[in-house]
Amino acid sequence: MNEQRVIEILETYGSREANWPREERLAVSAYLEHHSQLTGRFKDAQSLDGMFDGYLTRAPDFTASDLAARITVTKVESSIGTWFWRAIAASVFPLMLGFIIGYQVPAAEDTELLWEEEVAVLYLGESGQ
Repeated sequence: MNEQRVIEILETYGSREANWPREERLAVSAYLEHHSQLTGRFKDAQSLDGMFDGYLTRAPDFTASDLAARITVTKVESSIGTWFWRAIAASVFPLMLGFIIGYQVPAAEDTELLWEEEVAVLYLGESGQ
């Protein structure tokens, strides 16, 4: 056992011997007893373990079947809302597209006028005037 490995174990597993790798527990304990220069590292690991203990979360108050029921209800409610808005979008999109295209295409009477103007330009071009 060397100092680097002990530091690695303290940083990885903390200060509790029960969390250390089983095959290295005795060696790490013996090394810490005989090498006082690692006392500071050990105390740092103890304080970090204490902070983590303060942040322990409690078990949820519901069972797995309750959770499944909550997920199912949420999914059904959200899918109904999703389908409602998809139906609205599917019906409004073609309507808006029709309005846009309708305003871009000239009316039938304007088309004939453009056709007459085109014929006049072609006629003037052929006659050389």
